[in-house]
Amino acid sequence: MKPKNKKCISCGRDDLPHFSKNRCKRCVLQDSKPLKKTKFNTNEKTVIKKITQKTANKKQAKKERLDVFFKHHIEKCKFSEESGQSIYLPTTANVCHLFPKRNHKSVEDNLDNYVYLTLQEHSDFDKYLDQFDFIALENNFPNSWEKVCVRMKNLLPLVKENTKFKLTVEKYLNENNF
Repeated sequence: MKPKNKKCISCGRDDLPHFSKNRCKRCVLQDSKPLKKTKFNTNEKTVIKKITQKTANKKQAKKERLDVFFKHHIEKCKFSEESGQSIYLPTTANVCHLFPKRNHKSVEDNLDNYVYLTLQEHSDFDKYLDQFDFIALENNFPNSWEKVCVRMKNLLPLVKENTKFKLTVEKYLNENNF
C-alpha cells in the first residue's frame, strides 16, 4: 500500500509523501530548529554511578548460587528428557528452567526447577512457556511434559512471586489434575 501524498506546508510540494506535522521528509530534515538538549546529544560527559558494595555482593551471591545450580545439573545431564538424544558435552543451555529465573527469583536456583533438553528443544520449550501455551507444550513435548508438570506442582508452594505465569500454571495444573 502506497502512502498518500499531501501538500507540504513548508515547501508546497505534493509529490512527496507526508512525513511529520504536515511537512515532507525533506523539509523536516532541513528544519532549522535546534535539537532539545538531552543527555544523548550534548557534548557533556555522562557520569555512570559506581556499583555499591552491597549491590556487588548481591550480584556475586546470585552468581555463586546459579553456578552451583548449573554445575549440579551439568554433571547429571546425559540425555534429553524429551527426545532421549544423548547430550555429550552439556552446557547451561541444556538445562531449561521451568519457572523462568528472570521473574521467579525465589526458585531460580532450586534444584527441582529444571528439565534437560537439546538446544532446539530448549528454544521451543521457552517459546511456548513464555506464551503460556500449555496445549502446545503438551503436544510438542509428550515424553517430558508429565514430569515437568509434577516438578512445577512441587515448586508452586516455594514460588514467592505472584506473577501471571505462576497463576496460569497453577490454574492449568489444577484443571488437568496434576
